[in-house]
Amino acid sequence: MIDHFRVLGEPRRPWIDIAELKTKFLALSSLHHPDRTQSAGTIESVDFAALNVAYNCLRDVPQRVAHLLEVETGEKPASVQNIPGELMDWAFETGALVREADQFIAEKERNTSPMIAIKHFEKGVQFTDRLNAMQTRIQQALGPLNERLRQMNTAWDSISGDSWTRSSQLPLSELATIYQRYAFLNRWNQQIQERISTLAL
Repeated sequence: MIDHFRVLGEPRRPWIDIAELKTKFLALSSLHHPDRTQSAGTIESVDFAALNVAYNCLRDVPQRVAHLLEVETGEKPASVQNIPGELMDWAFETGALVREADQFIAEKERNTSPMIAIKHFEKGVQFTDRLNAMQTRIQQALGPLNERLRQMNTAWDSISGDSWTRSSQLPLSELATIYQRYAFLNRWNQQIQERISTLAL
């Protein structure tokens, strides 16, 4: 298993400053890019590819947390199938709004009348406003999870090396719970963004 934190020279932590990560990635990719070397050999290409994979993983919060859990436990986190009880209301509300938006988008695509197109435009603006409002609420719900991930950095910073007691000293159970919640909220956020983008066409 490749440790993406090690590839980018990042300490293992739940929270990473994305701007700093990007700066580090650009510096390392410039150093390892095949075009910058005299001979674009296999080793340089592999290094550059590994940097890209690591960066794309660590800049995405759910992917980063899942990878951290895998690195620390030696196993990928279990596939999230069951929605946590505290997110059930979110699931019903988001699902209903997404289905409603999909029905409207399908209706809009079938229309050939200019007069109805005007009504669809107005309704599309209303749907976009509703989707944006839901997206804002999801971002607000992610806020406390992001803050908790920042706070959890201290647990990782307080442990040095890869001692055999490392996993017992880390709040991995709590991290797994945060991962589940984050994964669902992030998935719904992406679904809403897709509908917003479709309505903008």
